[in-house]
Amino acid sequence: MFAGVETTTATLLWMVDCLSRGSDVQQALREDVHAKIDQRLDGFRDETLRLFSPIPFVVRKLTAPSSFRGIKLGAGELIMVSLVGLHRDPMYWTTPLSFRAARPEFSDQAKLSKRSFRPFLSGPRSCGGRRIAEMELNVGLRIILKHFLLRNEGPDSAFRYSIAFRPTFSDDLVIERIEAKADA
Repeated sequence: MFAGVETTTATLLWMVDCLSRGSDVQQALREDVHAKIDQRLDGFRDETLRLFSPIPFVVRKLTAPSSFRGIKLGAGELIMVSLVGLHRDPMYWTTPLSFRAARPEFSDQAKLSKRSFRPFLSGPRSCGGRRIAEMELNVGLRIILKHFLLRNEGPDSAFRYSIAFRPTFSDDLVIERIEAKADA
């Protein structure tokens, strides 16, 4: 439960960072929120999870002998799987180090390799809270877009890692409340 709260919070913070650096993206997403269109919001969420995976790596124990790129591994050996590396692998992603809010790889789920995007892992040890986390992230994103204008012209955010990989903001981040319309 604690990890779910921490990772969702970290992802929302990365969303704030990404929104603050793209006024065009922010405005397009805001228009989608008001029109109740989800596709671009889902793509923005997934691109944030891809580039800023809240869990950067996992450790797994092999249950059977295996090999990887010519290296033989025995049953019982521990391996570390880099989700950051997977999510930035140029074999699967065009411009893998760039944040692209409308990444074409997400527009066609049939072409997206099931191996290339694993922010919630997969198999028997996958995140049981995936659906609720995705819903929480979408609701949080909608609230941010409805009520705040974000701006950051400073250097890229630094980051820290505790339970989750999260940004550390500088004083360059500006958050302005959007005034509610009188008829709303």
